[in-house]
Amino acid sequence: MLNNFKIGKKHIGKNYPSYIIAEGGVNHNGKIELAIKLIDKAKSIGADAIKFQTFSAEKLVTVNAKKAKYQLRMQDKNTSQFKMLKKLELSGEKFFLLNNYCKKKKIEFLSTPYSFEDADLLVKLKISAIKTSSMHLPETPFINYVSKFKLPLLVSTGMSNMNEVDQAVQAVRKSGNKKLVLMQCTSAYPSRLEDSNLNVLKTYESKYKCLTGYSDHTLGKTSSFVAVSFGAKIIEKHFTLDNLMKGPDHKASLSVNDFKDFIENIKNVEKVIGSFKKIISKDELEMRKKMRRSIVLNKRLKRGTILKEKDLEFKRPGYGLSPKFINRLVGKKLKRSLQKDDLILIKNVY
Repeated sequence: MLNNFKIGKKHIGKNYPSYIIAEGGVNHNGKIELAIKLIDKAKSIGADAIKFQTFSAEKLVTVNAKKAKYQLRMQDKNTSQFKMLKKLELSGEKFFLLNNYCKKKKIEFLSTPYSFEDADLLVKLKISAIKTSSMHLPETPFINYVSKFKLPLLVSTGMSNMNEVDQAVQAVRKSGNKKLVLMQCTSAYPSRLEDSNLNVLKTYESKYKCLTGYSDHTLGKTSSFVAVSFGAKIIEKHFTLDNLMKGPDHKASLSVNDFKDFIENIKNVEKVIGSFKKIISKDELEMRKKMRRSIVLNKRLKRGTILKEKDLEFKRPGYGLSPKFINRLVGKKLKRSLQKDDLILIKNVY
């Protein structure tokens, strides 16, 4: 049985709605004012959480590290990855302010730590869950460290193979942390639809007996909708105030109106999924009386007539005797005369 748990006040589990994270990431462009606006908008459109990224450029990347291709497309090619990230980082004091602001707005504050010190900071802020980035998956010491806090752990699996996923899951389980969500992710910005590989969600659930989620980096919304239909209980999608803003992730993010539509559609997907049991809807209960067929006479017959199969046919509505009971009528006598198209009931024969 899959473990259910809470992130803040929201239940995460098979019998609960999808938990939707608006990934603000670094779309605040290093400005707390923009981060606050992201929080406000995420709350207004109904996201369960707003997530940022907690890092220090000095501890994340070397001075000479090259940019990824997507960063080159979105940023000044002459600016190093270090300088780019330095402009995007927020101080611990600012994260303290953002966390308090989220409490005031009643939206969950989440952030991805990129170092041991970052994780310590977030735990001091009493964060309700930890989301690890895909780069952390093969870093067993880091997975061990964040697992021991016993907080819900959302583990992104981009850029990894199954052996690496195995090792990460073992590290989490060894710590005794049972609040694991494996997040399918394709680490490309944007990623192609054909690289979404959402069937692996079923593999994760069956192999590791854990809840699953999806960190969606595609430009559209289709992959997330499919992920929900495949059982993903946490959906994360990049969120921006304006796709035209300067920054590495804005163009691969959903704008405010698009994200609102995204959330509404996920709720509709959940309605469509239904249960594993075949059930009759309320509307169908009335419909089947009118649309199913009953046994009727195909001509007028007098009282005492012995019924033959050729005297009977099937017509709507379904208020009478079902066609599956025709053998109960054949060979029986009519108790009274009936007209063509009259419904025949068991009480009409002897």
